[in-house]
Amino acid sequence: NSTSTTGSVTGWPQVAPNGTAYLAYTDEEDAAHLLVLRPGGASSVIDLPGEFVTSNLIVLDAAAIGPDNKVYVPMVGADGNSFVAIVSPTGVVSVRSVDGYPGELPVIASDGTAYQVVATYDEETGVSSTHVVVLNSGATTVSLPGEPIQLSGRTPLLAVAPDGTGLLLVVDRDGS
Repeated sequence: NSTSTTGSVTGWPQVAPNGTAYLAYTDEEDAAHLLVLRPGGASSVIDLPGEFVTSNLIVLDAAAIGPDNKVYVPMVGADGNSFVAIVSPTGVVSVRSVDGYPGELPVIASDGTAYQVVATYDEETGVSSTHVVVLNSGATTVSLPGEPIQLSGRTPLLAVAPDGTGLLLVVDRDGS
């Protein structure tokens, strides 16, 4: 099965556990879309409500896909506010606001809980901080001083154990 579209591809094709394939792309007006190819051959395009996040930590994929077939896409709205677009297996799009910049893909735990690392920077004080948003519920962790460590490769900055305990790597601007 195949389909075509015009625009610029923003990441590798990704496949959900149910066999649905997603390809993130932008059109000529830089609007964000997901091209959806279903196992039975049907295809569709999902219009996303913002622009894809750009980051040196998001280079090969534009989304994270959970074991429940939900697709999580970090985005920035026209107003400059960041959010994560959550696409259900049926194609319904909802959004979860995040207070700060989601510079990496969400981390999906084995139980399907999705976590988004978010960085903030106060231009007035020069202070950086990082927190995590639980995308399924909107709960937010305490903000930690520092910013996400810039690691090369595909190492997530957040690791989540089966019991929900997380380890987040951050560094202060002075390198500590």
